[in-house]
Amino acid sequence: MGRVIARRLHGRVPLLALCTVGVLTTACGTVAAPPSLSKLAPDAARPKYPNQTPGPTAASTDPVQLVTYLPGSACESVAVATPIDKVPTACAQAWSRFAIGEVPGQDLLKKTPHFPTVSVKTGLDPILASRLAVALWRTESFHWFALGTGQLGVVDGLGPNYFFREVGIEEQALQNHESVSTPECHFFPVAIRVVPLAQDLAAALHQPSGTPTVVATYQGPCYATAVDAKGNAHQLFSFNGKQSSAFVGVIGRGDPEGAVLEISGVGECDQPAAKSTCAQ
Repeated sequence: MGRVIARRLHGRVPLLALCTVGVLTTACGTVAAPPSLSKLAPDAARPKYPNQTPGPTAASTDPVQLVTYLPGSACESVAVATPIDKVPTACAQAWSRFAIGEVPGQDLLKKTPHFPTVSVKTGLDPILASRLAVALWRTESFHWFALGTGQLGVVDGLGPNYFFREVGIEEQALQNHESVSTPECHFFPVAIRVVPLAQDLAAALHQPSGTPTVVATYQGPCYATAVDAKGNAHQLFSFNGKQSSAFVGVIGRGDPEGAVLEISGVGECDQPAAKSTCAQ
């Protein structure tokens, strides 16, 4: 399935195109993959596993909770970030497929900024809209933890087909053995709207028009840097004012990350294909 890879000024990649692994497909044909995709680890070097194991999840009509682990999770008792060999066995097993050494605690969601009021376009199911908005917040919380601890495996449950590794500037820096800064302004929006996916972006994403889409607005000034092994720093991105992005995905299930928004497409609201969606 195609997906939009967008020029996200606060940290994705610098172009808009339909993407498949290894090549970029545009309206004009197929071109070689840019360096950002060419640097991906070979498939043989990546662990193969489903995003999550079966586990507790809220009913489809219930709000997604603003907690790190849903009630009944094998990791529910983990209060703070803890080495994986110090958490309950079932929790360690749930996280083991992500190849990490430190497990986030219940305090992760307590450290995030205030969750904003969610605006819902008339005609959309408000309960589903609320679930999608909170699921995005949970995704960004795990994303924040992953980059802050240098554990790329955490992001592999946040989107299909290694989506974050493909499009993330910070992820690429970590793969190059650099450390990255993790400013809250990059991960946590100050406003969230849920709108139907407009036809132009729907066509680019190969998704049905009208699919509920989360439009998140981030507040600048915001920037992030990476530091290599020799201590040399360079800026990854920066933006001023407000920047908005449109996210398409499904709500995940099971342990350990639970009801996150598994993102399959993202469009910058200043890109032509996303403007109609974002203008609602």
